Amino acid sequence: MKQNLAWRSMAATAVLAVGLGGLPTMAHAEGETREVIVKLKEAQTAAGSGNYTAAIAAAKAGLAASKNGKDRELSLRTLMAVAVRGKDYRSAVSAVEGLLEGGFAKGGERLQFTKYIADLSIQTGDYAKALAGYQKYLEAKGGGASEQDFFNAAQVASLNRNPSQVMAFGDRAAAAGRQRSEKLLLLQFAAARQLGQAAKQKTLMDELARRFGKGEYIANMVAIYAKEKADRAMILNLYRLMADRGGFTGSAGPELAVAFGQELISAGAMSEAQAFLTKAKLPKDDKAAGLLRQAASFSADEQKNLAVKDKEARAGKNGENDYRVALAYFGKGDYTAAVEAARRALQPDRVGRVKRVADAQMLLGIALVRAKKAGEAKAAFAEAKKDPAMAAAADMWMAVGK
Repeated sequence: MKQNLAWRSMAATAVLAVGLGGLPTMAHAEGETREVIVKLKEAQTAAGSGNYTAAIAAAKAGLAASKNGKDRELSLRTLMAVAVRGKDYRSAVSAVEGLLEGGFAKGGERLQFTKYIADLSIQTGDYAKALAGYQKYLEAKGGGASEQDFFNAAQVASLNRNPSQVMAFGDRAAAAGRQRSEKLLLLQFAAARQLGQAAKQKTLMDELARRFGKGEYIANMVAIYAKEKADRAMILNLYRLMADRGGFTGSAGPELAVAFGQELISAGAMSEAQAFLTKAKLPKDDKAAGLLRQAASFSADEQKNLAVKDKEARAGKNGENDYRVALAYFGKGDYTAAVEAARRALQPDRVGRVKRVADAQMLLGIALVRAKKAGEAKAAFAEAKKDPAMAAAADMWMAVGK
């Protein structure tokens, strides 16, 4: 069974969020140079009329005319504000750096301005500086760093084409006890792919699938397990979950549908194969058409005299026969009957003849989920998990199935 990974990457988007306040008040005070105040008032007036080119030029003139620290601080703060509003981010970065280097940042401003440099550098396309800014910001914030802080840093590392740093920021978020967002996990997954870290890809995609339950993530887990040549019955049960979560959409959907149909037929789930393939969007080729005809033919045999087969299974003590009856009911969508037959197969006096107990437990659990009895299903999945080869599917159904 060959299956390609069909993961969805997250497009990185940089959003400026410096949140600057109003322009500094321009009133001459002791220690400030009048020429500087005049220029900065010009900057304020120009900014008020929307002429940011003139405002930036006036603020820079004020900075050039500065004679002392007060002049310089006021000029830099004015330049920072008007440059951001005028989208002259290079000038804004220069102003913020000047405030930090000159020791003008007060209290929590050092931390805030460090982040400004990172955010503003994204706008200039200087991702290396933005990354360095986020590294300093996270170091300064220490244990107070949020998941969003780590995500922002990872996103900048991605823009800077540094997958190792993406991985490091995501792992630091997890180590700090921050639950990683879907966006951060996707960034890390893309980075793990670039780095060729197959085990890390699997761990990240498994978390995405469990926590967010999207069909595309479950499809990726199917691809990963198929590549590992994992237990086919386990993969089949992931396919079933994938079907419930809409995982057969997109360009890979038709190919995946054919693969699932083939696995169902191989497992002897004939009616289920026909029901799925009839509704699925299949490739318009002879292979798909032949598979559907095959499923329809086998399904007719499976459903023929089903009531008689059920009666005979009840009369006997062969749990495998009960399981096969359960599979036929399951395939036609009669989940109540499927639950009853599967439970019968698992009774102490019958279960010894069941070829693989985990298959019967998984069928029981999935039938219960589809019968809107997910609470009861967890016990069946817990039993199925005792078979190590089936554990991955059982775990995923317990996490996602509803």
